[in-house]
Amino acid sequence: MTIAAAMFAALGGPLHAADTTPLKFEHPAIDSAATVGIWKSYGDDEIAKNADRLDVFTARITTPEGAELIISQLNGSSVCGTEDCPVRVLRDGKLVYDDSGCRYTEDYFVNSSMNTLFMCDFAVPTVAENAK
Repeated sequence: MTIAAAMFAALGGPLHAADTTPLKFEHPAIDSAATVGIWKSYGDDEIAKNADRLDVFTARITTPEGAELIISQLNGSSVCGTEDCPVRVLRDGKLVYDDSGCRYTEDYFVNSSMNTLFMCDFAVPTVAENAK
């Protein structure tokens, strides 16, 4: 069972459109200050070495509590697998997720509390584990 399927079951069934917010991704320049800030310290200067072959997709959204949530995907053959790419999630500038997610950003959405990001079959928290 996938993580998303397990969460759907735990929530009593699939999430309905009214319970979710789709993300609108922008396609900023790979060398923009915002992109560099999100992806700093990523794998031995991968961005600098392969900038001409990389894309980045970034969505920004404000949570009901007023926190800024940034979801960013680095995309390119040198960093992605067949179905997943590196994804970083920042909440108010703090990195809360730094791993992989599906490459299809059109299938990204957050739940109504914006505490969970769904990426195809991936479901990850958008809050730090030690946050109160």
